[in-house]
Amino acid sequence: MTNSKGKEVLGARIEHTNKPIEIDLDSYVSYYDTGLVSEIVYSSCNQSKRMKLETTSEPKKYVREFKCEVTEQYYGDWRRKYRNLIRLINYLFRGDSSELLITLTYKNAPLNEKVARRDFMNFKKRFKRAFKYDYDYVSVFEPSGDESWHIHILTKNKAGEEMIIDKQKLYEVWGLGWVDVEPIRYSVNFGCYFVAKLTKSTADDINGGNWKAVLKAERLDRYAEKYFRFFSSSKKVPVAEIMTMREALERVQGRKRIYNGSILIKGVGDDSNFIINRVTNQCYVESDVVR
Repeated sequence: MTNSKGKEVLGARIEHTNKPIEIDLDSYVSYYDTGLVSEIVYSSCNQSKRMKLETTSEPKKYVREFKCEVTEQYYGDWRRKYRNLIRLINYLFRGDSSELLITLTYKNAPLNEKVARRDFMNFKKRFKRAFKYDYDYVSVFEPSGDESWHIHILTKNKAGEEMIIDKQKLYEVWGLGWVDVEPIRYSVNFGCYFVAKLTKSTADDINGGNWKAVLKAERLDRYAEKYFRFFSSSKKVPVAEIMTMREALERVQGRKRIYNGSILIKGVGDDSNFIINRVTNQCYVESDVVR
């Protein structure tokens, strides 16, 4: 089996498990702090790679200078994009009255995502002029089964005050089809809740990888050009700090763990018992925010 560069690499299949798996305290992990949710990500593949540690700021942060080619080729792409979307949403949104979910659809479907993206950029300007809000947003560009595109937008009033959007006025501002506006309900891990809502899966499905999102990812892969990024935002995706598991557990001390699951990436055929990589995700929140 070859990768995009024509290099021979090992074929792979994915197994999912929610059974707790011990992580050595001296192993390196990626630590994401999005405010409400803290996430620890362990990859066994990364442990066998050379890691360069350098001090970048105080408190100390670590920079990782490696990449697992097998993981990138057969596992990491779409799941990584969805995980980054979840982290970004957790960073920006909480599910209160200052936030809304807007959906824009087309009367005449665009031919490709570039047209949808251009239409959204123009819509942003008209939206700000019409509603006078200084806002943050996360937009998701999604193809339907009939190859038409539509746009989901999470938007947030930066002032923290209630965001009120008249649906008829929004329809006129969009001008290309139908619209929908709905409040965002609170959830402990809001990023998972929203992506589950977007993909019509459960939050556990999204965390574990057994999700209908895979089908939508396959549609995106078919219809979009190479390197297409299916979401955009007014903010950047939070960056991971690289540290030992011991240091990460110190960071989440006193927090409640709400998810702990792993994915095993194994070989195929004669290599079916060979584990190429194991990726474990653990999510933690403040104990008093669990409702």
